[in-house]
Amino acid sequence: MFKKLAGTMLAITALVAPVALMAPAANASSTAIRIGAAADRSVSHRVVFVRAFVVCSEDTFSAALTTQVSQVAPDGTVQVGTSAVLGLGSVECTGDVEKVLVPVRKPIGGYNWRAGAAAVTGLQFITQDPTGVYSTVLPKRAINIK
Repeated sequence: MFKKLAGTMLAITALVAPVALMAPAANASSTAIRIGAAADRSVSHRVVFVRAFVVCSEDTFSAALTTQVSQVAPDGTVQVGTSAVLGLGSVECTGDVEKVLVPVRKPIGGYNWRAGAAAVTGLQFITQDPTGVYSTVLPKRAINIK
């Protein structure tokens, strides 16, 4: 079951990515507002939860948030974790600003996320409603991992 689900998610991601590249800028009722200045870690420190503040219209039925987190590792290299949260045909928006936590796992074989400075890059918010598909990309943001 998991392999089937994983294959489905990869297929969905493969479908969403090209749509996002062709999507026009977000409309006034569906957009990413900002990235939170702080992020929390899981108990194991393998996952960091990026705070994204978004607005989407009540008519939005699908949405995706993708992002990357980078942090200097103890050995001096920069490690980057990438994540995507998808809601296809299952999104319920209120039209108000909402906080969404985007879980980003440490890279395979990488170090656990450490408390301190990190950067969020490429946060993209993609929505679909009856009028079309819209996309917003926020600029790089320095964050503090707690």
